[in-house]
Amino acid sequence: MYCGLYETTITPSLGMRIPGDFLPSVGQKVDDDLYVKAAYFDDGRNAFLILAFDTVGIMRPTVLKIRAAAARACGLDPQSVMVCCTHDHSGGPANEFPPMNPEEPEYISLLLSRCGLAAGMAKEKRQPVLIGYGLGQEEKVSFNRRYWFKDGKIHTWPGFDNPDRLAVEGGIDPDVAVIRIDDLHGNPVGVISNFACHVTAHIQHGDSEAFSADYPGQIAQVIKQQLGPNVVSLFLTGACGNVTQVDWEERIFTRGQIFGDSHHKTMGRILAFDILRAREFAIPAPVDCLKTASSVLPLECRIPNEQAYDQAKAYLSEHPVGSAVSRDEHVEEFYAVSAVQLYEGQPTLPAELQVLLLGDIAIAAFPGEMFCELGMELKKSLPQKLLISTLSNGDVGYIPTEQAMMNGGYEGKIGFTSCAGIHSGQQMIDESARLIRQLAALT
Repeated sequence: MYCGLYETTITPSLGMRIPGDFLPSVGQKVDDDLYVKAAYFDDGRNAFLILAFDTVGIMRPTVLKIRAAAARACGLDPQSVMVCCTHDHSGGPANEFPPMNPEEPEYISLLLSRCGLAAGMAKEKRQPVLIGYGLGQEEKVSFNRRYWFKDGKIHTWPGFDNPDRLAVEGGIDPDVAVIRIDDLHGNPVGVISNFACHVTAHIQHGDSEAFSADYPGQIAQVIKQQLGPNVVSLFLTGACGNVTQVDWEERIFTRGQIFGDSHHKTMGRILAFDILRAREFAIPAPVDCLKTASSVLPLECRIPNEQAYDQAKAYLSEHPVGSAVSRDEHVEEFYAVSAVQLYEGQPTLPAELQVLLLGDIAIAAFPGEMFCELGMELKKSLPQKLLISTLSNGDVGYIPTEQAMMNGGYEGKIGFTSCAGIHSGQQMIDESARLIRQLAALT
């Protein structure tokens, strides 16, 4: 197996927007740089490229442009390129959920240029490598954000001292999965890591809106300090649709710590040393098999009913797009625009699933914010050592379990950020498992 890794900055210019919230934000400073990181694998028969961006998400049309640019740079079929995002809520304007987050053409041009550079350099730097897999556990930095309340309903973001809060709906996925990549002399070349938690620990303060790679950026800094400045740390965000860094019951972290200006550093250090520990137990060995597959599922698209559609049109006639000022007004505008466009739009939602097999290590990519229970179900169903990459090759929004969808909460409310059908999660993990088993049978 040959592998080459490369990283280059994609930090936006000051004054560009920071997507990730309903209320528009503008980057006024840079706390730490954003990156696109490339990992190029080649077994002499097949080749594959992973491009990981420090951004909240990239929509399908832009994914296709990035794939084409990267494929040209390193001579690959575009289908052999995985475009994934860390889901960084302090990143640049690469995703487009109208009307709140239109992508900025100048920034998309930067991404296309830098992804071509990263792809070409990763291929150029390829060398024979040894690969190992390690698995650690971290149960103290991620927390489920959905709670049952006394009204018999599920509420997201329950508040710290809410007397109506009863019990948390679900759990977390504590797995810290690591792919260790060394050269033939045992020198570290790169680390691919995987953990399931929203990348929202870098909290914005007042008027000082700042770009940051959040805790994956801090992980990379610690890994470079420990393994060497040229070692590339590529982070894949796991199934975290219902999991964030906020400890609502303050069992481990106080609200002051969580909403302080350094919690992303705390998380980054904790996870970095989890990753480094797992890496030491990942015995590197030759791997001579690389296989890939993908398929596009036509997911059912949930659309508003006629009454919701009429109400949305009436709201927009009284409150034209662009007139929102407060956060609540931006939320109303977003869901009204969503309702109109979804009602008048397509009945299906294309979702690309992609898998990569490196020996007995599998990476499964999903284009949305999958709930952690679905990710854990997929892991239990397969013998492979599995990493799950969400927000990959597009973004179809939240993918809750069927039960969570019926229970309600923010993640199931129909809008651009949540319109996949109730059975979509199960369909996606079933198809991903099928693809992995199919590839494993060919080895």
